[in-house]
Amino acid sequence: MFAAARSLRLAATRSGNYAGLPRSMIARNMNSKVNGPVVGIDLGTTNSCVAVMEGKTAKVIENSEGARTTPSVVAFTKHGERLVGLPAKRQAVVNSANTVFAFKRLIGRKFSDAEVKQDAAHW
Repeated sequence: MFAAARSLRLAATRSGNYAGLPRSMIARNMNSKVNGPVVGIDLGTTNSCVAVMEGKTAKVIENSEGARTTPSVVAFTKHGERLVGLPAKRQAVVNSANTVFAFKRLIGRKFSDAEVKQDAAHW
């Protein structure tokens, strides 16, 4: 398992997602003791979820609608209200210009990055 995580970190570092930060700044020593709660966030392209470690088991936290996953969608209404998850997804057809989705691949990239510029042409 650690080998897989290590290779993912190396791939992310090569692709620039960690912006050249040294490994010591992005990963804790696996031999160190964890104090306090541990929170895990699964930021997916389509859906996201959050879990907290309770002892040796992870408990997925339900969102305000009682679901264990939340659509990875954010929208801004004309009144300045911010919608997240299912409410944002529901109104995406009528408010597409102010709805953001599939943004995971852009996290950690500079606006001047070629891939970001290519995506921006479709916004």
